[in-house]
Amino acid sequence: MREMPIYASYAALYEPTGQHAFALLTAAHLPSVLERHPVAGRRLLDLACGTGALAIALARTGWQGLGVDRSAAMLRIARAHVGDLAVRFVQADMRQPPVAPGHFDLVTCTYDSLNYLRSERDLVALCKSAAAALAPGGLLYVDANTRHFLAQRWPALEIIEPDDDLLVLRATFDPVYDTLTVRMTGFVAEAGGGYRRFEEVHVERAFDDTMIVAAAAQAGLRVVGFYDGFSFTAPHATSDRIVWLLRNEG
Repeated sequence: MREMPIYASYAALYEPTGQHAFALLTAAHLPSVLERHPVAGRRLLDLACGTGALAIALARTGWQGLGVDRSAAMLRIARAHVGDLAVRFVQADMRQPPVAPGHFDLVTCTYDSLNYLRSERDLVALCKSAAAALAPGGLLYVDANTRHFLAQRWPALEIIEPDDDLLVLRATFDPVYDTLTVRMTGFVAEAGGGYRRFEEVHVERAFDDTMIVAAAAQAGLRVVGFYDGFSFTAPHATSDRIVWLLRNEG
């Protein structure tokens, strides 16, 4: 069976399997983050926005948002949710978002999106694109799964059954390249009866803190926050997720 691009067929099961819940948790946590690390305005760029849950949640609180994602299928779902909110979505690579320089007060890149980058060069490209998009004093909020989580905590086999659909995930970790490969098999119920089967292969890489800090420095960003996910405590050896807050000194 031909392997499909990621987040193509899987888009149909992304929200039914509850994956958008992470974006809602991030939206609920961000006000506390911005109290500690304020920005001047309320203009948001969400990189690798998926089905738009984060940008839409923030738009409901007065933010003007732009979401960027490579998956046309995910963006179709995002646009269906927008209504009359001040948010729009563009299909593009998060390393090269087609945005005006210096326009945004906050750039976000969340929920494993950073882990999908494959090299330190990609990491630098992401930081540079975010820095270019940020207004002086603007903030990049980025999080990532840790090596501990990818190697020790991600289940080798997971079966999810949302409604009449089925999703099977088989995961293996490569300690040499610090990468997790997830082979995804989905069965999506069709309106006329029967199921549509799909296969996708997702690869996530762990980046250590020194790589993030070095990429940020090359982009002219300063690390102003370094936290265990959804907290304001320092990361530790068994943290599952780490958040970096990077300021554009401009």
